[in-house]
Amino acid sequence: MTPLKIHTPLPPTVSPTSLGNLLMAAGLTALSDTDWVADCSGGDKVAVLLIVVPADAAMADSLDAPVRASAGRGERIVAIWSPGAAQGDVPASLQDYGTALVTWDPAALHAAICGDEPEWQDAGGGQREAPKLDRNKNC
Repeated sequence: MTPLKIHTPLPPTVSPTSLGNLLMAAGLTALSDTDWVADCSGGDKVAVLLIVVPADAAMADSLDAPVRASAGRGERIVAIWSPGAAQGDVPASLQDYGTALVTWDPAALHAAICGDEPEWQDAGGGQREAPKLDRNKNC
């Protein structure tokens, strides 16, 4: 099982219920409001921090400390675009430490969490250039 922690607070446009519905559709099981587990057939079972990318730039700035702390613990950081998000900049901390950034899609989210197909998508679901270095690997 791969443990997943949801970063809170969620953007104002995302309700805990809608995020929970997405996670359940992606095949995850809730342990609490913010703690979930994914049954990944393969994968590395490394803990995952899930970030919902906010449209508000000020809120995006608040992601820096939790993302850096999570990366420092060796966790993978998976981000999803808020539903209806406009094309925008990826917060710098996610650009630096993120493993994947996907749209509000259960299959893409499951693949990113389980490490099957870490990919970077823009808010419309198209391919986005991935960061050049994988900074989450311990040397």
